[in-house]
Amino acid sequence: KYFFNKAISLKNMKNTEDKTISIISYFGPVGFVIAFIMYDKNKTEFNTFHLRQSVGVNAVVIAAYIAVHIFSWFSVFFMPSFIPTFVIGGVYVIAIYLYISGIMNASNGKKKYLPIGGEKFEEFGSKIIK
Repeated sequence: KYFFNKAISLKNMKNTEDKTISIISYFGPVGFVIAFIMYDKNKTEFNTFHLRQSVGVNAVVIAAYIAVHIFSWFSVFFMPSFIPTFVIGGVYVIAIYLYISGIMNASNGKKKYLPIGGEKFEEFGSKIIK
């Protein structure tokens, strides 16, 4: 009886570790790096899926961060500063929505594409996460 209970808890522990890695990957670029390091020791189909989804969201966030700095420089010379602020702000709001969606899917144990760009993120992520 003790051995049987121990086996069940080890099985649940593995599932919990999968969820943990997948959830951490949605905590921005730093969380992705941490999850990617943890993924090296625990490569599962579930983790692979969520890392591919999160690499897409993180790429969008990094691109938006770079765009903020480029547009802030151009706004001094060419355009009003509120235009890039609204556009980039909208990108960040969508990214937060995608992070939350990914965390919800990972914590519920679902392999579900993100609502915006999920299939493209999978395609992009498959080039990075093998």
